[in-house]
Amino acid sequence: MHVRAACTEQGGGGGTAIEDLYHRLGYASVRARGQGMEGQVHHLGQGRVGKAWFWRTGGELRTLSVFYEEPAAQDLPWDSPRILGSE
Repeated sequence: MHVRAACTEQGGGGGTAIEDLYHRLGYASVRARGQGMEGQVHHLGQGRVGKAWFWRTGGELRTLSVFYEEPAAQDLPWDSPRILGSE
């Protein structure tokens, strides 16, 4: 699973701004998949998923990226997220 991470300082339902961000990053087909306490998840097409956190900083996303790399590098019987980049 490939994840495009985005963080925004906008709290709660900022779906339109987040979708606009993904469009600017080159993802033409953005569909909301769900929302939780931390952020929103979008289907971006091409086997990719985007997660936009409401309150995480860039530093926190870099730490999360390092954490996600370990299971993603293993030959596990399930998909593990891998953060491809963050904005």
